[in-house]
Amino acid sequence: VSEFNGLYRGWRGQLVRRELAQVVVTWFCTVPALLLLAFSTKVSATYSRVVIMGWFLAAPVSMLFFRILVRFALQELRRQGRNSRTAVIVGMTRSAQKLADQMKDPTFGLRLVGFYDDRI
Repeated sequence: VSEFNGLYRGWRGQLVRRELAQVVVTWFCTVPALLLLAFSTKVSATYSRVVIMGWFLAAPVSMLFFRILVRFALQELRRQGRNSRTAVIVGMTRSAQKLADQMKDPTFGLRLVGFYDDRI
């Protein structure tokens, strides 16, 4: 479910709330599948309901906390000039200039090398 929802791809330049929303959506898709699997294989009685509910609540909170922690660590590294990528923009238009202005934010970790444009 996580792969399908795109949680394993890079989130450079994406909003934090979008990533966190994807974690929550993924978790709420995973929980019914796990419950169905547990009931259909008749192993649900083996586990304590308190432990299961605790895990169902603690796991997404832990995932959200970990992702926020990693994101802030990466932002700090990028502010220091580490974990950055080089980028170029093809075309010199107003929208290209707006994109270049947005890329100036050091937390994205993108270094703009320049523009390529074949117009004279």
